[in-house]
Amino acid sequence: GIFNSSSITFPSSIMPYNTTLIRKGNGTNVFLAKYLDLGTTVQLLWSLNMGNDQRMQISDLDIDNSGNPVIIGVFTNEINFDPITNTIGAVNNNRVEDFYLAKYDKAIGNLIWVKTLSSATTSGGAYPLGVSIDPNIDSIYVVGQFSNSVDFDNNALLELTGGPIGATAPFVAKFNTDGLCSWAYPIIN
Repeated sequence: GIFNSSSITFPSSIMPYNTTLIRKGNGTNVFLAKYLDLGTTVQLLWSLNMGNDQRMQISDLDIDNSGNPVIIGVFTNEINFDPITNTIGAVNNNRVEDFYLAKYDKAIGNLIWVKTLSSATTSGGAYPLGVSIDPNIDSIYVVGQFSNSVDFDNNALLELTGGPIGATAPFVAKFNTDGLCSWAYPIIN
């Protein structure tokens, strides 16, 4: 989810009881939390948040066959996607919203990997709307909208072009279990 307040508290009826996360920066923060369902109550296992002074949004979440959460969304400016060790970040150079796809481990919420996609121009971009993981082979499918042009593998081999400027067109993309883009297709008239 997301939060804009200075902090957010996650309730738990069993240790660690309530856990509070402090907002990072002054912008919108994204949070992940894992609970254990105990029938009549729940136990918070872990929680984490990411954010900065700009905007970060989460569009969707799915769980892979191992129980690891995969999230998609957009961010502006610089984001640290690894709030536990504070070692892995991403920079948005164009200052328009960039697309992110991140996978976290189910045990304690460690970042496994993060992929970011940028537009080739400051007028383009991609906005992910949904993520679905194939239950048989863990392939990750993402649908969303793009404008102008977007590079899905950061080397122009999977660049979607011909999208409308000032408007958006739908796209569908497939990523493998390591977050590498296999293919991306625009849906344009």
